[in-house]
Formats: sequence, structure tokens, C-alpha cells
Amino acid sequence: MEILKIISFIGILFCTLKSHLWGARFCLPAGTPGKVEIVDPFGRIQADTIYQNGKFCEHVIIPGTTCHLYFPIDGSQPDTIHAGKWSGARYKATDMNNDLVTDWWLRVFGGEQAIMDSRKWGTYDPSTRSDSNEFTTHIIRFVDRFDKICNLIFRKNFWQTFRIIAEDPIGRVLLYRLFIEIRRVDGPTMQGCCEDGLNVFSLLERNCCRNIEIIEKRDFAFSDEGLIHANFEKTLKANVLSKDRSGKIITKEEVIPYDVGLFHEMLHWFHFLRNPDRFINGGTDDPNAFKYALRCYYGNQNELAAWGGNPDNEEISNIWGVPDCNDVRYQNLIDPNAFFTEDPGQATKVIVRGEVQYIPKDDMFLAGDDLSENVYRMSRNCHMRFGHYSHRIIEISFPQMPNRFLLANTLAINCYHEITGICIDWNLIQEQAVE
Repeated sequence: MEILKIISFIGILFCTLKSHLWGARFCLPAGTPGKVEIVDPFGRIQADTIYQNGKFCEHVIIPGTTCHLYFPIDGSQPDTIHAGKWSGARYKATDMNNDLVTDWWLRVFGGEQAIMDSRKWGTYDPSTRSDSNEFTTHIIRFVDRFDKICNLIFRKNFWQTFRIIAEDPIGRVLLYRLFIEIRRVDGPTMQGCCEDGLNVFSLLERNCCRNIEIIEKRDFAFSDEGLIHANFEKTLKANVLSKDRSGKIITKEEVIPYDVGLFHEMLHWFHFLRNPDRFINGGTDDPNAFKYALRCYYGNQNELAAWGGNPDNEEISNIWGVPDCNDVRYQNLIDPNAFFTEDPGQATKVIVRGEVQYIPKDDMFLAGDDLSENVYRMSRNCHMRFGHYSHRIIEISFPQMPNRFLLANTLAINCYHEITGICIDWNLIQEQAVE
């Protein structure tokens, strides 16, 4: 029996060393609550690495629950189904036990004080801080103003909003994917890195965003300088599809809950950590830049006024999500002009609708690209969002519903189903008449 234990340990050790020496790796911080550990044959405490879906993973059993979390030790992002299974998104229990899962995610990003501030019945007690650097050592920190009362109110508003995200299955998947990006390091250098196989030039800028600072500003926004702006006093609005009394499809302004606004900015944060080069390229005004999400929905990039100014690939990716062109469920809805018909060099061949097409290899679908604000909206019983700006109502006159709207709606429904295991319909358009 002892020999079998040693052989098993050697196998785990080899996989860990391989990841450490030759590629990216993920490891949970020391003292992570619920981290499953073993004592090796030499008497040392090691993470208990468990094999799941072809991956060695670090394993967490959240204290007080039967909720199991799994994090691939090679730092890879799992597909959508396994992100749902491994993040606590599918955990169902009593309200008290589910609160413990929510608290675990709050503790990961903000420490014990975040849990206190997130509870509406909590009070601020500095004596509960575990160390004097509580707000400088966690993933999420705050840019404080001089007024301590305003700082306290702002922090409580933030963590109470964050808690809504951490309670939601789609929100938990976002936090799970963010945590993998933040904790992934390159084996030889121990510096933050992107997933193996991604050649990234903007690694230094990316790693500056492994911690984020929250600052009170006029609008909600993400900055790749390591900031998320938030304002819990301003009313947020966005466009959704609706019908007027004549049956014409229009976009209508609707109030955005603060948790939806925060989810949106945190999803930008994830996109930047996932592939900063693609994030930066997606916001460029260069008309020759290949922007996969934009091309999937719009092809020749006409009718983009609702997204504001220049075609904004990142906002489309954020709000609508990005489909996998290899997934046959989406191929008939993706715009035919999304791909190259000839290899421009450094491209990947894909088969779309039975025809050979090409896409730049740096723009290929990555696990997690299907996550979107609309998937979270679906989970929170909000309407599907159309466009980025909300300052005008646009009349949409088409002989039939454009494929891009159907694609965005279908993608959100499928992503929600794969995360939660629950299949529900979600109206593309508000059917009620608008005054």
C-alpha cells in the first residue's frame, strides 16, 4: 500500500513539476479555506491534486458545504460546461450554505472585510481586520477619498453589489475565470502570464491588472491601467429591443441594475487578462484590424451606429459574447463575411457551412469568450441588451429579424444552459407595446 501511495504521489509530482518547469501553472494561495491537502511520503504538506476531465486540478471543498471547486493546475480555462460545474455555479443548498459559497468568493477577492461590508446588516469594525494591510493586499482594493464616511459608504455599496454577482451562477463563473487569470504564473519566472499557446506582447500591462483598484467616478468603466470606475448614485441605462404600437422594432432605454453594470466592467477586466493584445486591438480605430466578434455579427461592419462612433469590437464581445466558429449551432447565423476565403498568412483553417475559410490564429475563439453581459442579464431576469450607447431610440426596419440578433440571443441561451444545466427560453424582444 505504501508503494502505491508513493507511485501515485510521484505521478502527481511529475505533473506539477512539468507545469512548473515548462509552462503556465495555477496554485491556490497558502491558507485558502477548504483547500484539500495531503501529506507526502516525506512528511510535507502538498495540495491534493485531483484528475478531472483530463486535467490535474487543485481541489477545494468550501467549509460548511458540499460545494467542490476545481482549478486546473496548468492554468488553462475550462470549457463552459466545466466552468459551470467547477466554480460553484451549479451548487444548490440551503440559503445559509449557499451564503458560505458566496462568502468564499468575496474572501478570495476582498478578504474578511469584504464579507462584512457586503452584508447589509454588517457594521464596520476596524478591529476585525486581520492585518494592517487589509486593503492593499487583496485582489480588489480601493482608491480612497479624504472623507472616511464617504469611503465607508462607497466600499459597502461596492461589496453589496459584488455580493449579488457572487451569489449568481453566471457571476460565479466570471469570478472563477478571473481568479484563474490572476493566479496563473509562468513556471520558470513565476510572473503572471497568459494561457499556454497565447503569444502576448502586452504582458507587463496585463500583469499590472492582476490586482484592481476601485475608484468612485462619474460612470462605470474599466481602465487597463488597473482601475474600475464605479458610481452607485447615478442611474445607468442601456438599450433593449422592443416594439412600438405599430409593431415596428425599436431600441428602448431601460435602467441597468448596478450589479449588471459592475459585471460588465469586470468582464472587460477578464477580457484584458485573457488576451491583452486582442483587447487592445479590438478597441483600435484601424479599419484593417481583424476584429472577430464584430465580423461574426456584422460582416461588412455596416449599421454599427448603436455601438457608438467607431466599430467597438470589445463592447460587442462584452455585451453579446463571441461564438465559436467551429460550433455548428452558430455557423448558419455567423455573417458570411466574417472570414477570409484565402489564407492571408498566419491564419487557421476552419470549415464553415462545408466550405474552407480562414481566420487569424490570434483571433480564434478562447474558452470563456461566450460569457457576456447578456448571459448575466438572462440569469438576473433582465431583458437582452442591444448596443452600447443609450442616448437615442433607433427604429429598426427589416423584412425579417437579422441573424446577428438571433446569434446573440442563441449564444446567451446556450451559454446559460451550459453553465447551469438549465434550459430556458429568453425573449429577444420585449413584446409589450411601448408608449
